[in-house]
Amino acid sequence: RYTLEYRKAAVPQAYEHVYNTLSENLKVTEIRKKNLTDEKGEGFFFRVGIILGEGESPNEFLTHAEPFKLKRRTKIVCIGNESDALTVTWPSVPNAVAYVL
Repeated sequence: RYTLEYRKAAVPQAYEHVYNTLSENLKVTEIRKKNLTDEKGEGFFFRVGIILGEGESPNEFLTHAEPFKLKRRTKIVCIGNESDALTVTWPSVPNAVAYVL
């Protein structure tokens, strides 16, 4: 099993060891995390803990040196306002010639 944790990259050095748990019981090696917001564009650090036995804590973490950054500092909002439809909105981008959904 795996545990997945993350934190924003822009934290004081004293808190660099503090991560938020996304999942403590992963059995797959790939997930998709939605609704990340990064107002300052500084990115996120993720780490994966490897759990070898039932009831045990991770004995090691896999992580990365540079923060992962979102491509744009915008937020897409989906609202399900009907039983078979939803509304998707996002901020406009200056000089954009098209949007692909």
